[in-house]
Amino acid sequence: MSQEGAMIPLDKGLIVKLYSYLCQAQRSLHRAVCNNWSDFQNYYRPDRARGVEEALAALDESISGQRSSPMPDKEDIFKKLPRIGILRYYFGGWLARWKHSFAFTPQEISYTAGKLEAFLELLARSGKPSTDELVDLRMDLSVAEGILNCRCFGLEEFKRARRIEHFDRTEWYPHLQLWEILGEPAPEAASSPPAKAAG
Repeated sequence: MSQEGAMIPLDKGLIVKLYSYLCQAQRSLHRAVCNNWSDFQNYYRPDRARGVEEALAALDESISGQRSSPMPDKEDIFKKLPRIGILRYYFGGWLARWKHSFAFTPQEISYTAGKLEAFLELLARSGKPSTDELVDLRMDLSVAEGILNCRCFGLEEFKRARRIEHFDRTEWYPHLQLWEILGEPAPEAASSPPAKAAG
């Protein structure tokens, strides 16, 4: 385990991918509360769930097992996050544009990864969790979004990530696919089901 004050650099591409999955998960959970659980599971399986798993595996590989334990307290994390001062507020986009990596504490990384893992665990359940559990996890995923946004304030890709397609999305509102957010070529074929499976 890393020391309390140690900072761990993460590649920008991996950060954007994690942030995109956080946005997608918490928006999808919001819609899952009032929808059929199997429709929600079908939306994520197999490709979207595999994408989250692969991003988490890449994260663990990049930090060489430097996650903190036990799960950090979110209130404690937020107390230690840097303030977004006037310089970052006005020039954050310009500063972030030239960076290829951003530094996080082990606690911040552990919280973010832990909540995505909790999301995958919840997704694997045969029965629909309670509304309280769905709402609580959605709030925790939003906290993880806030951690990444604070450390990478102004990152242009984050603006696109907030428009990521999600379960039961509003069809007339424009959404982006993950490859569009990452600036990658379109895949040859999409094997995932549409935003909401017919039920």
